[in-house]
Amino acid sequence: MIEENKAQGFIALYRSIETSTTFNSLDVVQQSIAIRLLLHANHKDNEWFDNGQQKMIVIKRGQLITSRASIKKWFNNDPLVTEQRIRTALTKLEKLNFLTKEATKHYTLITICHYNDYQTLREPTNQPSNQASTKEQPSTNQALTTNNHVNHDNHDNQLKDNVEQKPDPIPYREIIEHLNQNTGKAFKHTAAGHKKLIKARWQEGYTLEQFKQVIDNKAAEWLDDPKWSQYLQPSTLFGPKFDQYLNQQNKGRKWIPEKSDEEKMLDELSRQRLASIPVPDASEFPF
Repeated sequence: MIEENKAQGFIALYRSIETSTTFNSLDVVQQSIAIRLLLHANHKDNEWFDNGQQKMIVIKRGQLITSRASIKKWFNNDPLVTEQRIRTALTKLEKLNFLTKEATKHYTLITICHYNDYQTLREPTNQPSNQASTKEQPSTNQALTTNNHVNHDNHDNQLKDNVEQKPDPIPYREIIEHLNQNTGKAFKHTAAGHKKLIKARWQEGYTLEQFKQVIDNKAAEWLDDPKWSQYLQPSTLFGPKFDQYLNQQNKGRKWIPEKSDEEKMLDELSRQRLASIPVPDASEFPF
């Protein structure tokens, strides 16, 4: 039994998970699904054949191909683990930055965030290779889970939290606040859709200043246009045309931010002062 267990490998599951705020925000089914996802994630890169597209798909370390039906089978079709609860669990885990998921017509690819931070790879020379790639696609057109999670590291010091995340270095708040300040809108920096777009561009190498430049460029062009001002939103600005917006040359007037209340008050006082100056009668002019 011991040798059989060693052959299947293991994951690092740290005791501090019991005091994790993130982990304890999940119900018992969601906690169980999170741990099962860790168990089924690839221990190292592998390939999986997609019958639908008739090509090999690379499944990287920390990723897995699965479906709600497959996850249900992990729990032997327990009536408590319904497809709705699985869907809810995956959505919540995504919002908590525990995972990301990419659904296609043929399968769902799940990536465990920060997998390498918690699952140290130390392979002895005699470690068996991952299990063979899946070659069959289920008749329900839902992809089976890849299962190659062999990890033979017998390290004792496994006390970190597998769910608590390191602080995210991406300045979501500063980017969205700059957008709101320059457009008069009220987008939330915590919205998952906004964060997903910002993260995609950030991972492409764009900087905070470049995000601000895109916002400034398009605000200058669209803010006063009733038709185009509606597109001053994250889904447009931080989408596929981000680089195009960044490098555009604005022609015509330079966009000027709205004046503050104090500036508006001073302008009004100046206007009233000018209005109080008496205008001479035209007959008084010598020409």
